Amino acid sequence: MDDHELMFELSHSGRLEALHMLNEKPQRLTDISKALGLTSAEVSRHLGRLSKANLIIKDGKGRYSTTSFGTIILHELSNLKFLTKYNKYFLKHDISVLPDELRWLSALSKCEIVEGTLEIMSMVEDLTKNAKRYVRIMSNQLMRTMVDVNVQKAKKGVVIKVIYPKDVDLPDSFRPKKGLSLEVRLIDEVKFSMKSNEKVAGIVLPNLNGKIDYEFGLIGSDPSFTRWAEILFDHFWQKADFAF
Repeated sequence: MDDHELMFELSHSGRLEALHMLNEKPQRLTDISKALGLTSAEVSRHLGRLSKANLIIKDGKGRYSTTSFGTIILHELSNLKFLTKYNKYFLKHDISVLPDELRWLSALSKCEIVEGTLEIMSMVEDLTKNAKRYVRIMSNQLMRTMVDVNVQKAKKGVVIKVIYPKDVDLPDSFRPKKGLSLEVRLIDEVKFSMKSNEKVAGIVLPNLNGKIDYEFGLIGSDPSFTRWAEILFDHFWQKADFAF
């Protein structure tokens, strides 16, 4: 079975719903029929097609469940569902600025896309204010309104790491000093912005003209998303030069 045939088998809402049910727990044909409101004959045909596609398997007690392959396919479909939900956003924004090896849709699909510059800026401020252990920032510009907030947090022991482009004008308060857990590094160009603490992460991608679009932000608190944000930040941190 090739990918076109597999997508055809998944295109029927009844088969897809049955697959989701069986991924939660093994069930018999009669249970599936009752849950879906379909006849036993209809469900039997759907299960037969899912079995032929190696997405489900039947045990000796007459119960159906997803195969390991079926579970993987459902996981990948959740990524497709995310892209479909936000298709208008991805039509106008460039995800290729993320490194190929770190373009993890499984992590991205755990976020929400928030619209509104003021709302996003408020979230950016809250990320620092609510941080208990660390803050990670990569931005193409220095937010002057956040300088004192970041410095005060760093004086209280919150570890703050920041990446800016090399042409940014850094404030003297960012210079290394005893009791200030803040470090700045520089790279040639920042193509997208991101910020995270131990609980929440946010990413702002550029539009198709290459300009970082602060009207929209990908925000999430799911551990898989925040962990991915850490890895993404570290990728650029290791490549950056010391600012001071």
